[in-house]
Amino acid sequence: KLYYTRNTHSVTYQYEGSVPADAPAVPGEAARKYQEQVTVAGNPDVTGYVFSGWTAATEDGTAVATTGGKFVMPNANVVLKGSFKATEQTYKVRYLDEKTLAEIHTTLGPKNAPFGKVIEGYKEKIDISGYTFVKADDLTVGTDNEKNIVTVYYSKDTNKDNIPDKYQI
Repeated sequence: KLYYTRNTHSVTYQYEGSVPADAPAVPGEAARKYQEQVTVAGNPDVTGYVFSGWTAATEDGTAVATTGGKFVMPNANVVLKGSFKATEQTYKVRYLDEKTLAEIHTTLGPKNAPFGKVIEGYKEKIDISGYTFVKADDLTVGTDNEKNIVTVYYSKDTNKDNIPDKYQI
């Protein structure tokens, strides 16, 4: 009988590109023997992001075919790589009288923005006849589109001098 020892190689995981702060650590390095069936780790689940899935290749870049979340270990080290992409969300912009909180212009939107993006409220201001811009709330886009609202506040300006009437005598 002829016996031989199969070569052992490593399986490692890497994230590529921008990684969310709350992403879990990649699975640890594992030693696997040549021709062994290897089960690929599950995809990480991070709120507000879609994971690309793990793509397997040898260190020299040769693709390793995975089927049903498994692959046969080649006679080389394997690196599994994956990346995250922020989910597309929407937000709306409301225009209110700062004193009465009454809506003074039709709500705009929905507008598209990726999860986590900071929308600077003052950039959403528009000209509204009889009013002048006062302030706006910023928004960090979340996963609940109904709560993704930028509020822009205005004050009455009947003489159209861009100074709120409340500051004039």
